[in-house]
Amino acid sequence: MTGPSAPRLIGRDDELAALAAAFDAARHVLVEGPHGVGKSLVIGEICTLRGAAPVVVHGSVALSASALVGAHDPGIVLRGGHEVAFVPGPLVYAMRTGRVLYLDEANRVPADVINVLISAMSEAELVVPRYGRVLAKPGFQVVAAVNPLDGIGTGTLPAAFLDRLVRLTLDYQSAEDERAIVRTQVPDADDALLTRAIFAVRASRRHPDVRTGASVRGAIDLVSIAPFLVQLGRLDADLDAALLALSSKIALRSGIERTVESLIRELWTDAVINEHRATTGPRPDGAAGEPLLLSSVELEREGDGGAEEPAYNPAAAKPGRAAARTQASAGGTGSGSPGADPGGAHESDVTAETRQALASFVRSSRGRSRSGGARTDVAAAQDLTDVERLAAGIVVNRARGQLPTADRTGGRFTSVRYNFRSDDLDLDRTIAELIETPVLTPSHLWVHDRVPRRRGVVVMLDVSGSMRGGRAIESATAAASAALAAEQDELAVVAFGTSAEVLKRSEETMPVQELARRVLALRPHGLTDLSAGLGAGLRLLAGMQSLVKIAVVMTDGVQNQGADARVAAARYRQLNVLATTESQWRLGHCQALAAAGRGRCLSYERLDRLPAAISVLLSG
Repeated sequence: MTGPSAPRLIGRDDELAALAAAFDAARHVLVEGPHGVGKSLVIGEICTLRGAAPVVVHGSVALSASALVGAHDPGIVLRGGHEVAFVPGPLVYAMRTGRVLYLDEANRVPADVINVLISAMSEAELVVPRYGRVLAKPGFQVVAAVNPLDGIGTGTLPAAFLDRLVRLTLDYQSAEDERAIVRTQVPDADDALLTRAIFAVRASRRHPDVRTGASVRGAIDLVSIAPFLVQLGRLDADLDAALLALSSKIALRSGIERTVESLIRELWTDAVINEHRATTGPRPDGAAGEPLLLSSVELEREGDGGAEEPAYNPAAAKPGRAAARTQASAGGTGSGSPGADPGGAHESDVTAETRQALASFVRSSRGRSRSGGARTDVAAAQDLTDVERLAAGIVVNRARGQLPTADRTGGRFTSVRYNFRSDDLDLDRTIAELIETPVLTPSHLWVHDRVPRRRGVVVMLDVSGSMRGGRAIESATAAASAALAAEQDELAVVAFGTSAEVLKRSEETMPVQELARRVLALRPHGLTDLSAGLGAGLRLLAGMQSLVKIAVVMTDGVQNQGADARVAAARYRQLNVLATTESQWRLGHCQALAAAGRGRCLSYERLDRLPAAISVLLSG
C-alpha cells in the first residue's frame, strides 16, 4: 500500500499491515475482536492513510434497508419527481465517492439489510427503485466489525455475507502495550497505580466468574479518576477509583452469585500483592516448593508468555501510594515497615476504616433488635473501644442465634439429665430424683446418652491487609462461633498476618464477648504468612490434653510471605479450612490446603451463614 507515513497504533503493526494488504487487494473485510481492542482505530488509521475517512454505520436491529440505501423526500417528489428527490444513504454515498463503508456491530443488523450489502459487494453496483443504477467507484469497500464476546457472535451472519469477506482477528495487546496506551492518554499517571490498573483489567478478562472483562479503557478511566479522589480525602482512593471505573465494564457469568463490586475488590487486592511480588527479590527463608499464590498472577504470567516472576521478599517491599500520601501529609518520615501492608494503608487509615465499618455494623443492628434490653446506640460510643465493645456484643448474640447444634460423634455412653435428645430413660436415677422432688419436670429426668469426648480446638484467623474493614467482623464472628460451639472443649485462637499472635490459650478462661472484642481490636494489615499461623496453631494443639484435636484456619488461600503452607498443613492430624473467598480459583487453593491437612473446606456466602460453616467444620 502506498501513501504518506503516519504514526502507528501501539502494538498493532502486524494487524495494520494485514488490513492494508486486504485494502490494496480491494477485498471486503470482517474485523473481529472483543470490545476495547481498537477495531475502529485500526480501520480509521488505514482509511486516514488512504486519504478519506470511512462512512460509518452503527449496526442495530432498528437499521432498515431504506436507511442504509437512501429514500425519496416526499415533498421534493411532488415538485420535481423521483430522481431529484432521492436522498442517498450511507451505502449509496460510499459507492458514489469510492470510500469505505464501515459497518460496526454487523451481527446486530437485520437479514434484509445484509442482503442489500451482499448485492453491492458482489456486483459493485446497486439498483435503487425509482432512482436507477448506482455504480461503485474504485475504493469502495465494506468493512464489517463484530464483537464475539457480546453473546451473539459471528454465527448469526449469513454464510453468503461471510463468503465475500476476508477475516482479520484482533485480540488484546500485551501488558506493556496497554501500559503505553494509558500513558498516551494520562501522561502524569502514578507508576504504581498504573501497574495495578493494568493488572486488574487484564485479570478481569481471565477470571472464571467473568463473562466480559474490562478493556484498557478501564485502566485509563481508573488512573484518571484516582487523583481527584485523593484530593477529596478518600481513605482508599485507588480502590474507589477501581470501583467507579470498572464496575460498568465487567459482566459476570450467568449463575454467579456475587456482585461485580466484590469481584473488583478481589482483583484490586490481587493487583496490590502482585505489585509487591514483582518488585522484590528471592524469598529470605529459602524454602523449597511452590507456595500458595494468587491464580490471577499465574494466569497473567501465562498470558504474557510465561516469564518467570520473582518471589516476595518482605525486606525489599516498597511502600504503597496511600502510605506515601499519608506520611507526606503528616510530615512523617515513613520509618515504619515499608512492606507491612499490601494495601499501602497507613495505621491511621486502617483505624478510621475500622471505626467506620464497626459503626455501620452497630447502626444496622439497631433496626433488627426487638428486645427490651439495652439499646446499642453507637452515638453514645465516645471512642473506638466503645464501638468495639458494642459490635462484639452484637457479633456474639447473632452467632448464638445462628449456630446450629453440632453433630458430634463418638464419646462415652453414660447417664445424663434429660437433654431433649435421648429417650432412653434411666429409671433408677430418675426414681431416686423423684423421692426428693415429687413434682416432675424435664430437668428431673435422667437418660442414657453418649457424651462427646472433650476436644482440643484451635482456630487460626487471617488478619492481614486483605481482612480490613467489614472483613474484621467476619473474623470476630468466626471466633465467637467457635467459642460457643466448643464451650466444653479446650479452645485456642490465633491471629496471623505478617506474623502470628495468640489471642486465647486453651487454659485461659475468657468470655465469648471478650474474645470477639479482642479480634475486633486488631488492625488488619500486612502480608499473609499462612505458614506462621499454622505453625503457631500446631504448637498450641501439642500442649492440649485432649485426645481428639481439630484445627480450623480462616483464609482466602493467598500466601505472599513465608514457607509453603501446605508443608505445615501436612503436619496436622486434621486441618479444616474456612474459605473467605467466592472466587473459584482462590477456593481451589483453600481446597488444596485442606487436602494437605486431611481436612475439609467450606465457604460461606453471607455473614449469617458463617456460624453454620464453623459448626460443620468443628463437628469432625
